[in-house]
Amino acid sequence: MSEKEVLGGLQEGFGRAERRVGESLNDPGLQGRGAVNQVKGSARRAVGKAQTKLDGFAEQVADRVSKVGEQTRAVYDRTSRQAREVAQRVEPMVHERPYSSLGVALATGVILGLLLNSRGPKIIYVKPPPQL
Repeated sequence: MSEKEVLGGLQEGFGRAERRVGESLNDPGLQGRGAVNQVKGSARRAVGKAQTKLDGFAEQVADRVSKVGEQTRAVYDRTSRQAREVAQRVEPMVHERPYSSLGVALATGVILGLLLNSRGPKIIYVKPPPQL
């Protein structure tokens, strides 16, 4: 519970008490001040509740962003480690057989290009000529 909620509840309670004392004393000025303080207290309490909820939401968002950052870092570390392992295995072959390595790389590029470029059948729509 935030400070604004507590102060709003107190102000609302005092306003209610002030309004009731004004009613019992038949004092319209005191009744009016009490009603105004009661409304102000309700508003202050509502603002305090909203602020508490927003603060909680902001903390949740910050926690989730932090977790995503940690996960991203873990994926990056794992991927870079695997890339280094592959490079350590491939490097001796590239030095021993450069033309064979070039051929394998070319074939891999062509196959990947064909796989990525062929996204199903191509449909061509032909607009009929305008009729006179």
